[in-house]
Amino acid sequence: MTREFHNPHASHIGLSHRLPFHYESSAIVPIAAEQLFKLVDDHASLSIHMGESSWRMGWSRMEIALDENRGKSIGSHIRLDGKVFGIPLALDEVVTERNPPQCKSWETTGSPRLLVIGHYRMGFDITPQGNSSLLRVFIDYALPDFAPARWLSRMFGGYYARWCVRRMLDGSINYFSRSTTEMERAGASFVEALAEALDIRERETGLHSKRVACHTLVLARRFTRDTEQLRQIYWGALLHDIGKIGIPDSILLKPGVLNEDEWREMRTHPEKGYRIVSQIPGMEEASEIVLSHEERFDGRGYPRGLHGEKICQGARLFAVIDTLDAMTSDRSYRKAMTFDEAKEEIVNMSGTQFDPAAVQAFLEEEAALREMVLAKCMEPNSSDFSNETKPLKGAAHEHKH
Repeated sequence: MTREFHNPHASHIGLSHRLPFHYESSAIVPIAAEQLFKLVDDHASLSIHMGESSWRMGWSRMEIALDENRGKSIGSHIRLDGKVFGIPLALDEVVTERNPPQCKSWETTGSPRLLVIGHYRMGFDITPQGNSSLLRVFIDYALPDFAPARWLSRMFGGYYARWCVRRMLDGSINYFSRSTTEMERAGASFVEALAEALDIRERETGLHSKRVACHTLVLARRFTRDTEQLRQIYWGALLHDIGKIGIPDSILLKPGVLNEDEWREMRTHPEKGYRIVSQIPGMEEASEIVLSHEERFDGRGYPRGLHGEKICQGARLFAVIDTLDAMTSDRSYRKAMTFDEAKEEIVNMSGTQFDPAAVQAFLEEEAALREMVLAKCMEPNSSDFSNETKPLKGAAHEHKH
């Protein structure tokens, strides 16, 4: 959102000079107000574009000097000196308002010598917007009155003012978007390592969690193109058994048949898993898959006895894939079934254990899943949730129950 207009309050701005022009722009930044203020309160970062050589700076740069308060208190000074196109330029800024984490402003003092704008007052205000913040940046400015700046300012003054505001906004957005992406990547690596640790603990399952997560995406892409929904389904499938971390080895690794008390304990793992995953930011839908992955379409599953559409779609799709992987994998007590044998079992349980729409999607993706099961591998690039990873073959047949 941007606004540019003649400043009607120019004579009331704390400068002895009129500031007849005004420009402002605002944007949502994905970070809390307190953290955003810390970034935009740093004048060394704010003025960095003045110290970079670019065509806007005439392939020159200006040196930035901060006083002992570094621009972080009212009355603090910021000095910039340099040359542009060989012309000596200089200005002195003073902080006139600072109210963390809501707002801050600063303005030129003395006799600024700039090429395309004269005196100015610049600042920002921050409004919390949930977990994000609305950052508004503004500049009130006049044009210089010395030659050769007089004619340059008429051509480029407005452009330069807009550039200064946009650099501040874009710098904030890019800084926190990059930080968020890095944190998400680190979180994803941790979650995958957690799932792998569980698979290692269970000994017999190999990369079961990773496989079923990737294979579930094959079905999910027939129902949605939404990247975030696919991401949630992937994480939910990957972490479906994470609650087994809370199950004693004597039960989890028992080679024989579990008794009634042991089964009662084993059946607590979806709720244990839900308590773990629901505390991870951004895993709300994934945690529901973890909680619901042992439910049955006919309502005879656990822990809540949900049936039909009351079971989230991700869990309904996962149920088919989990059974497929279990039946086609070797266990200490039996050899793996063939794909065709597993397929027959799955089709027979359509409408009872499994959602018929999920079974239909399984049949439509049989060729891809057969190849993946045979190789016991994940789909290439399967953790890339973009729509380009795999065509949405069934887009015209989206199921709504």
